[in-house]
Amino acid sequence: LGQADNRLAEVQDNWSKMYSLLESTENETLVVTFLRQYWSSLYGLTRERDLYKKIKEKITSKQRAVDFSSNLEEVARVYASLIDTTNSYWNDYSPTSKIHMSTLGLFGMSQVRPLLLSIMRKFDTGEIEKSLQFLVNASVRFLIYGGLGGGALEVQFSERAKEVSDGSILNTKDLIAKLSNVIPSDTQFKEAFKTVTVSKHYIARYYLRSLENTKKGIPDPELIPNNDTSAVNLEHVLPKKMNKSWTIDPDTHRAYLNRLGNLAIMNTKLNSEIGSSSFHDKKESFIQSSFHLTKMIGEEKDWGVNQINKRQ
Repeated sequence: LGQADNRLAEVQDNWSKMYSLLESTENETLVVTFLRQYWSSLYGLTRERDLYKKIKEKITSKQRAVDFSSNLEEVARVYASLIDTTNSYWNDYSPTSKIHMSTLGLFGMSQVRPLLLSIMRKFDTGEIEKSLQFLVNASVRFLIYGGLGGGALEVQFSERAKEVSDGSILNTKDLIAKLSNVIPSDTQFKEAFKTVTVSKHYIARYYLRSLENTKKGIPDPELIPNNDTSAVNLEHVLPKKMNKSWTIDPDTHRAYLNRLGNLAIMNTKLNSEIGSSSFHDKKESFIQSSFHLTKMIGEEKDWGVNQINKRQ
């Protein structure tokens, strides 16, 4: 009886530690989501309605309960670091890995977390960096092309997570091979990119700054540690609020406003000054920009559908 009491106390203590770790992520309580995604990383996609039943089927003894609760505390530390990259957990990893993880957080693709949990637990630091870079690139393709819905993506990521956990996938090369048939191809990605609209400003800024870094020949252009809107903001060349300076009809305005070809990154001060001005009045600000892809807009004589399509 004394041994059973000790085991119960250990389980309760581990549970409390896990709960505390997840509470500290500055998000709403994530316990159920964490449990479901951790279980999915071990056994494939598990729905919330099935979670208790699945756990009960596997955890059939007191010792298994103790071991499982101990694992929960350990993995909760990893899970909390996926959400909060200021977590000290990242001190043992490269700055590049941390930036890639921040970018995945920026995209808001929570479906990838089971796979991330498996990667962080099973791969060494070098492979983790490679895998995170791959997942950033894959995520951009999914965001631009669409294709798989969120549910189908979660199935894919959870199944691959299980394979990482059980040793069927040993490294990033294996992971890429397993996901290659569902990731949009170069052709699919390029065709989708020609007409993509981006309504979330923080993602548009990420795309534009990545493209700007590529234009400048910066190695690893997807690494953008500073997405501070107080320094760099998003400019709609065709403005959000139309006035008599612009002659585009309302339907066309709605269709082209958030096209990536109509968006530019600018110094925040310049962006606030030009507002809804006519293109003629904006040109000089574009020409003065330190961003190459923004400066090119100033070379146009006018701005409308043709220019937006051409730039995109």
